[in-house]
Amino acid sequence: MSIPSVENANLQDCTKYSLDTIRTIIERFGPRPPGSEGERKCQEFLKEELTGMGLSPEIEAFPVAQKAFMAMPMVAAILALCSVPLYWFAPMLSPVPVLVAMVIFVCELFFYNHVLSLVFPKSTSYNLSASLAPSGEKRRRIILCGHADAAYEWNFNRLFPGFFPLFPI
Repeated sequence: MSIPSVENANLQDCTKYSLDTIRTIIERFGPRPPGSEGERKCQEFLKEELTGMGLSPEIEAFPVAQKAFMAMPMVAAILALCSVPLYWFAPMLSPVPVLVAMVIFVCELFFYNHVLSLVFPKSTSYNLSASLAPSGEKRRRIILCGHADAAYEWNFNRLFPGFFPLFPI
């Protein structure tokens, strides 16, 4: 697989190269949960590819709680269910777990504030970045991004997409 040069790339070359690289990543590195060895090896591979294109890529570490965000619906549901027995034993306290569930749901899903990351185990993940200097005057900045990890999916949302908008209601 030849790497197209940044200056002389055409659409077909870039498309073929991208598809071949994605296929190679899937076949060579397999499952790549966030913070895993597979994700790290994939990023090292991508770093070599970017270096081959004449760029200067950098890898930086950051902590990640792999399953915290994906656990949010279950945590919110369990908290909401806790309000049912509280209704019979301490009616004044029964809204508290529902309010906590709503706060967690809104913080995680709408504000992307990782409140559940505080209680889930963490591992080290990495960001890979490279810059391409403009050929002329710099007027705008374009950021292209992607995931080297194969993150978890909400299978429920994929299988029942029409139900998700009703969840907050």
